[in-house]
Amino acid sequence: MYLANYGQQYVSDLLENQGWETMQDPVTGRQLIFQDNDFQDATFTTGQKQEYDLSVSGGNDNGNYYIGLRYMDQDGILRGTNYKNYSALFNGDYKLSDKWSLSTKANLQVRDAIGGGNTANTISRSSSHPPHLPSLLRRRHTGTRRRDLLLQEQAP
Repeated sequence: MYLANYGQQYVSDLLENQGWETMQDPVTGRQLIFQDNDFQDATFTTGQKQEYDLSVSGGNDNGNYYIGLRYMDQDGILRGTNYKNYSALFNGDYKLSDKWSLSTKANLQVRDAIGGGNTANTISRSSSHPPHLPSLLRRRHTGTRRRDLLLQEQAP
């Protein structure tokens, strides 16, 4: 069936040049052709983190101040996850008189998280799926819409 639809040259190219493999169907005994999918490689990646801090402080006998800025960008170990954090901090004190002083503190944070959701389900599926199932993740990350011709019959 597979050879009739695609031809021997195409099937030979899949097996010899593109990493496809064959196996015997345990039920029918026929030879099957499939492409191995590493679901853990498709699910996980090396997380990268960048973090930058800048602060300025100063003062005199009448007052002092502190200004701090922070930027953090962290890629998750699950593909497609990311966390960013922007923050600013201001602390200031000013002596109005011997009895009175003015203090102020302000903090601003903006957080942006991409991904998350049901990560336990994603991790469970990537570790439990057999490698011959089609990999939709690979198609999403490579942008291709190639046909996964898994478990197709190959003539003897």
